[in-house]
Amino acid sequence: MIKSLPVEKIKKAQLRYFDEEHNGVEIPEMKAYTIFIEADGSYINLFTGLDNYNVYERLPYTNTTQGGEDFGTKIRLVSGKEEDGVCYVLELKDMPELKGKETISDRELFDIVLKSEDFYFDRLDLLNAYPHLVGFFEKQAIKKKDKESLKKLFKYLDDREKEKVYKK
Repeated sequence: MIKSLPVEKIKKAQLRYFDEEHNGVEIPEMKAYTIFIEADGSYINLFTGLDNYNVYERLPYTNTTQGGEDFGTKIRLVSGKEEDGVCYVLELKDMPELKGKETISDRELFDIVLKSEDFYFDRLDLLNAYPHLVGFFEKQAIKKKDKESLKKLFKYLDDREKEKVYKK
């Protein structure tokens, strides 16, 4: 631990479900996040160290219906492949907690994730890998809150997979 990371390479991403038939992602009721580090055009998950994810970035312009009504923003695949299933959409804006910094240690970034009101679905893995990062009672509160959120997330993803099977 204690690596210095360049802030410009850190990207917060929201977990979404890509539907190839509609060429887009759903906007779930529940928002679940993770952190990616950009390395040579590939995106590595800060928590798993893996880079085999389907990652999209938002483009600065909107989708438009044939009637001229704007809705949502366009996305573009930047890593992985375009297929039905879980994907990650990079946030358009930088994380406000990183504003004004050029580098940040992984420990500081872990602290930001642990204290965040946002739901980071791999936060429990972080706590299991580094149990000393927070005190006992804070750890228990995070675990309780995140376990409920994980149940909702898994239900959402299971429902999408069932819909995919029914369509075929």
